[in-house]
Amino acid sequence: MENKCPHCGKPLPKASSFCMYCMHGIHEREIVLKPEKKHKRSVMIILISLLFIILGGSIAFVLIHGKSAKEETTLTASTATVTSATETATQATTAKTTTAKKAATKKETKTTAATTEAAAVTQAQTQPQTRQAPAPATKAATTASNAVSISSGTLSDYPNTKQDSFYAIPYGVSTIATGAFHGNAYLQTLKFSKRANLNCNWSNLFANLPNLSTIYIYAGTSADTQGMQYFDGEIIYYYD
Repeated sequence: MENKCPHCGKPLPKASSFCMYCMHGIHEREIVLKPEKKHKRSVMIILISLLFIILGGSIAFVLIHGKSAKEETTLTASTATVTSATETATQATTAKTTTAKKAATKKETKTTAATTEAAAVTQAQTQPQTRQAPAPATKAATTASNAVSISSGTLSDYPNTKQDSFYAIPYGVSTIATGAFHGNAYLQTLKFSKRANLNCNWSNLFANLPNLSTIYIYAGTSADTQGMQYFDGEIIYYYD
């Protein structure tokens, strides 16, 4: 039996499943659309499970949090009770000690007063009454002179009580005696004269002036060429 296309009537091979002329299928397949399965029951089960999980977690959180708060409150109350008891005991001990000290001090004062009074009575009874002679007048204390001693061109004494912070050595001084400044702690600035040759024990001079910080020197003099190797403070040259 010849196979024909049901759409255009053209002859076709027996095994053909579509027409090569009109391009239609020979045997159209019925497409059966299967209805989608509904999963409402599964969704409900999942939602109920999630609800139980959330509810259980909330209950567990509330229980744990409540237990922690209760333990913390109990611990705080216990600590407060112990602290209060300790403070009360300390205050009681302090009050007791203070009372005992006051009693002992009061007793000692009474004993001392009684002893002093008895000694005074005894002395008054055993010693004759004598008229006390007036104390001799004392001579007013004198202060040392702050004058600088210079004799025959030699500065021999600069008092250590002299409180001037500045001193200028006069031009007439040609020699400064060893130890002349006596460790004066007030002198801070010293000015040397223009004398070219000044005889001085330089190391001893600066050792006896502990607070000397500044010196004025005339360039080229012995203070400049010989003395400055022993001085560590500020050096100011002048040329007037």
